[in-house]
Parts: sequence; structure tokens; C-alpha cells
Amino acid sequence: MGWHGSCSQISPPGSAGGDAQAIVHVAAAACPRCSNSKAGLEAPAQPGHGGWRLTPLRRGWLAAALAICALLAVTVAVLNFAARPPPVRPASGPPGGGWSSAPAAAAPPRHRRMAFEVAPSPPAMRAALTRARQSELQAAWAPPRDRRVALLHKASDPITLRGLQAALLAKQQVEAAGGWYGFLYSLYPHDLPDVNGPPASERSRITLDSLHAALGNGTVFAVGRDQVEGALGEGVLDEYRRLLIGQLRQQDWAWSTNDVVDVTWHALHGDSLPDWASHVWAVELDVGWTGSLVDALQSTVNNTAADWVGYATERSTSKRRWFWHDCHNWLPRGGVWKAFRHAARYSRRLLDAIGREMRARRVQCDEITAPSVCAAHAGWCVVDASWQPGHPACGIDPATGEDLYRWDARIAPDQWDEVLRADAADAAARGAGGGGGGGGGAAVGGRLYHAIKW
Repeated sequence: MGWHGSCSQISPPGSAGGDAQAIVHVAAAACPRCSNSKAGLEAPAQPGHGGWRLTPLRRGWLAAALAICALLAVTVAVLNFAARPPPVRPASGPPGGGWSSAPAAAAPPRHRRMAFEVAPSPPAMRAALTRARQSELQAAWAPPRDRRVALLHKASDPITLRGLQAALLAKQQVEAAGGWYGFLYSLYPHDLPDVNGPPASERSRITLDSLHAALGNGTVFAVGRDQVEGALGEGVLDEYRRLLIGQLRQQDWAWSTNDVVDVTWHALHGDSLPDWASHVWAVELDVGWTGSLVDALQSTVNNTAADWVGYATERSTSKRRWFWHDCHNWLPRGGVWKAFRHAARYSRRLLDAIGREMRARRVQCDEITAPSVCAAHAGWCVVDASWQPGHPACGIDPATGEDLYRWDARIAPDQWDEVLRADAADAAARGAGGGGGGGGGAAVGGRLYHAIKW
């Protein structure tokens, strides 16, 4: 629409300038020519041009908008490039090794809940469908011929009665499959209790005595500050303090150094492992399970030669997406990987490599450590990253269908009772035994849950 007339009136084109119904009287300050010129617009020189033309200011705005869009497109492209998985080396590939973020063979089918989200149903029905599909996937999995595993159970204070019962059951199931079981009691960054020490260490002495009595003297290992400094050097503790307190402002920092304890144990007590154990499962005591713990762990492995198997292993792209992205003092840009380590499998050569980095004062928070060090040694280190959310080994709440193998899940006693009953019923339907992580004997198949803090 074009405009013509004087500053005292505006008439649409095609109407008589004196038509009383078409004339709009305005103040001179509201004249389109005057007011719009302040906003960067001008009226056409002649009527009937069909719209406003762009002024230099408007063209500047448009150019800025296009530049912003181009910048966003480049940013997305760069992030996609950074997040792409590295090349995959099949297990039968050249002996020189390689970094593999995907399984060498086809990954076990993953359970997906998308169908239940598309067609909403009551929670109980959705859980039943979910668990039915999970049972189908588990029934299709066959345990390996060699079921031996080396398993190191890990805990710090307090160790509850349920935790001690879980340790006894895990030892029974692992040894029944021909495997090796150990229990690691950590007091790091504090010292181990001295027989003649102060009363404050009395609880730790009682805990150690109870573990030895229940599990056997050759099964229990203890790690404190002295052991860490003896195995990795005095500078490790200083580097972690500098990183976590100075850089990330985390006063309660010791919980982020669990990998220090694992590596120290291997450096001091790795010779206690049998000759056949080239890999070690490190499992936190707050991980619960149903059925067979051995089968639950082995079902997460797709590449048996992999140096690292951990839940939700992936590249970390930015601190904005993950707070701990910068919790290291040496990794290159694009070299930060992460994984949950409630239950994880290390190769012994990877544990040795992590120890060498720590002795050189190259440290990082524990969720970064194993996959990132493996990536830094891509010439020989291999990761099996097929254990992702939705895997059939990950436990599900029977009432709601909620994923119960998560870092932030807290499983209450009554909820755990419901899980045990539901999983026992599923196992019976599959023709397997029931129980696990708090009750029951060995069975084919199993599910993992985290976290049980009582």
C-alpha cells in the first residue's frame, strides 16, 4: 500500500483526497514519513509502489541477521564434527590396536520405549510391556562358554548389613562360575586405621575386622592415603586438590578420585589376580542386581578384547552440557570422554597406563579417566561403547517403567522388594532362577540397578 497526501492527513491510494471516510487526521509528529524515518524507513517517493523500501539501516539489520544464522550453522557443524565417533577397528583387525567407540560386531538389540510414548497407556501396563520386551531380549542372550570373571567389589564407609550380604552373594556367584573375587575397602584420602591409633579410627578397625571375618583375609584389600602416595607419588593428591578446589571450587573433592583407588589397588595388589584375568570388573557396593551378577555383567560386553567397558561411554563436547568437562589438567581439545563407572571393566594394561599418567601428575575426575586415557592411547586401546541406556541389562521399575540404572536413582527398600518380586517372576517365566543383589541364587541372566544406599 502506498501513501500520499500532506502531513496533516493520509489517504489510501485510489481514494479522493477529500473523501471524509478515507481521510485520517494525524498530528505532524505521527506522519508516516516523519515517524518511520526515525525507525530507519522512508516513504516511497511516489504513490502506488506497493510497500516500504529498505533503507541502509534496515539493510544493516538484515545483514546482521544473516551473519548470525551463518554463525549458528557453522557452530552446529563444528559440534557435530567434534561429537562424531572415531573410526572403528574390528576385533579381528590389525594387531596394532585402535580406538573403537562402537562394537566390533552387531550390538545386542537395545530396548526402546518410543512405542509406549507414542501410544500412552497406564503406567502399570507400560511397565508390563517394557519388561516383557526386556525379557525377550534377555532370553535371546546366551552366556559365553567361559563365564569366569575377575570382580573387585568397592566400598567406603559406611558399609551396611545389606552391603555385606551383597558382597557375600557376589563372592558366591563369581566363584561358582570359576572366577576371582576381591573386596576393596577405601579410606582415601584418609589413612588406614592404626592398631594403636586414636579412638576416631575405631569404626574403621571394626569394619575391616568384620570384612576379613566374613569374606576371608585373602579377599579384602584396604587403601588409604599412604598407599596412594606410595603407589602413585605424593604429587597426585596435590594435583587433585589444585584441580578440584582451585579450578572447580569443589571443597568436597575426594569422591571424584575413585579412579585413584582403583589404580593404587592394581599397582599394589594386581599380582593377586589369576593368570587368566586380563580384565577386571570394578563394581561399587551400591550396585544391586537380580539373577546372576556374572551374567548381568557379561551381557554388557560386545567386544571381549576391549580395554574399557563402561555404561554410557561417549565423547564430552562442552562444559555447558556436562559440568565435569574441564575436570582435568592435560587432555587436548576433543580428547575428553566420559562414562559412568558404577560397574565397569578395565584391562590390566589400561590400569597400568592410567597409573603412568597419574605419576606424571596428569589427572582428571574419575568419570573422565578410563575412556579419555584410552582415547589418548588409541594405538592400542579399544573401547566397547555398546552398553548404552536402554540395554536389557539395565533394571526397570516394575510399577512405573522408570530406568533404575542411573547415577541419580535412589532405590528405597520397599521399591527394591517390588523389583525382586517382579524380576523373580520374569526369571521363572523364562525358566531361569530368581534372586540376586540382595537375595536368591545363581541364574542365567540378570539385571543391574543403581543406587542402593541403605
